[in-house]
Amino acid sequence: MIYSTEAAYQRAFAAYPKARLFESRDTTRQRLVSIALEHQCPAPPPSNTWVGFEYQRQLSVTEKFTLGEGHSEANALMWTPESVACFTQNSHVRIIAFGINDEPDYLKSACLDIYAVLVDSPRRMRTFKEKMGHSLKCPQTPTRTQAAEKATESR
Repeated sequence: MIYSTEAAYQRAFAAYPKARLFESRDTTRQRLVSIALEHQCPAPPPSNTWVGFEYQRQLSVTEKFTLGEGHSEANALMWTPESVACFTQNSHVRIIAFGINDEPDYLKSACLDIYAVLVDSPRRMRTFKEKMGHSLKCPQTPTRTQAAEKATESR
């Protein structure tokens, strides 16, 4: 399994058919931003694709207008029911959420049916997972099916 933020590495490993590569970070980011800002699901990843991005990410938005630019900063929640539904329209798309470092984010990612999480402290996360056990109690949010139906309608 190879994850790299550099498209050049992906091109280099493409010559090795057994190498399992993640979708490029640029492609994943663009799709996530389109979902978040346009509420559109641009072409979802093909079946059997691995994707990874931070669960939350500090973003800078630049608006260009006639007399200059405007800048806004935001702590964007990247993985939502809407984004997960878009990414998983095709079968066997695996989502890895990066930066899950507390119990609330771990629970939210589990409720989104994220395939796996990347954490800074596996020991700390194990405690949360053991405490949670097999009884996952998710808050009332749109189901993945409802979000998928909405994503399909927007295409």
